[in-house]
Amino acid sequence: MPRTCGRQTNRVNVNAKDPEEYYKISIFIQFLDNLINQLHYRFDKRLQQIMPLEGLIPTNFGYYDDTSILAAASVYENDFSVSMMSCRKAQIFIWKKQWESETNLPGSAVEALQH
Repeated sequence: MPRTCGRQTNRVNVNAKDPEEYYKISIFIQFLDNLINQLHYRFDKRLQQIMPLEGLIPTNFGYYDDTSILAAASVYENDFSVSMMSCRKAQIFIWKKQWESETNLPGSAVEALQH
C-alpha cells in the first residue's frame, strides 16, 4: 500500500486502513464503474428495439408475437425495397407454417439461415 500524505494532488490518495481497502477504493470501484458504462453503451435502446427479431428463430416462435416482430423489422425498412416491406407479414406467416410440421428446429439464427 503506497504511503499517504496530508495533501496529495497528482495521484490517488486514499485514506484506507489496509491494502485490500486501498485497492478496493482506488482501483476496483473505478473498474466496476467503467464496466457498467460499457454495458450501457453496448446494450442501448436500439438493441431493445430489434430484440423481437429473435422471434424469427424457429425455437423462439412462442416468445414474440407478430406485431412486435414487424415493429422490430421496421427499423431496417431503409435496407429493403418497398415491395419486400409491404409483404413482410405474409413472409412471417409462411416462415412459421414451414416449421409447424418439423421436429428438429434450428436453435440459432445461423442454423435458421441455412434453411
